[in-house]
Amino acid sequence: MAVGARIQQLREAQNLTIEEVAASTRLRKDVIISIEAENWKKLDLRVFIRNQIRLIANALNANETELLELFDVDLPDDSMAYENVVKAKQPELNIFDKQGKSALPNKRNPKIPYLIAGLVAVVAVAVFVVMSAGKTDNAIPETDVTISQSATPTDSTTPGPSESTDSNPNSLGVSLVLQASGRSWITASGSAGNSLFSSFLNAGDTITLTDSTSISLVIGDSGVVNVVVNDENLGFLGGLGSPVEITFPVQ
Repeated sequence: MAVGARIQQLREAQNLTIEEVAASTRLRKDVIISIEAENWKKLDLRVFIRNQIRLIANALNANETELLELFDVDLPDDSMAYENVVKAKQPELNIFDKQGKSALPNKRNPKIPYLIAGLVAVVAVAVFVVMSAGKTDNAIPETDVTISQSATPTDSTTPGPSESTDSNPNSLGVSLVLQASGRSWITASGSAGNSLFSSFLNAGDTITLTDSTSISLVIGDSGVVNVVVNDENLGFLGGLGSPVEITFPVQ
């Protein structure tokens, strides 16, 4: 059975509508319709589709491994190459549901993000060690960021971050919410090259980053940081221990 038909079968067996699944997963209704119809050209990159299937499996209390294996059979790795996605989706790509059309990030040499992430991590750790003298390990710079921590108390004392200047993040061009389930280094900069965030997130931490045009993001361990872009849950952008560098723009 194809993955789309299996998801539809599971949903209908629980008497759930597409709207109810969309509300539970925070995915757009048209994304779920496209997945059930296996209209892959209407969707984003393969890694995003896998994360969307994970969210749907969780909402349906279904076997995530089964659905992903069906998806891998329906859509092998080489059947959705970057160039094919861009050509198929260029006139209609819409990552940001409320902000209009947006181009995919520029294609890079697959080794370059790892080199850049490694260099950024080394430099950032060195700066962090120097600047953190006399401060706690979880101290963060003042910026246009809101951060919350888990209810479990820790030994370190985190100074309160500066409040966001806009009470409604969605009124800005790009709003990112990063939710950590483990420890990872995060570096984020705005469209003007200004630093939005550069520090570690620990399990249970959540930060919100906003910019009027674009946000460039480097995640040291993409397998423990859940990414929500303009209220759309993209899930984890990579596997455990793998770094990711990505820019979310708005045209």
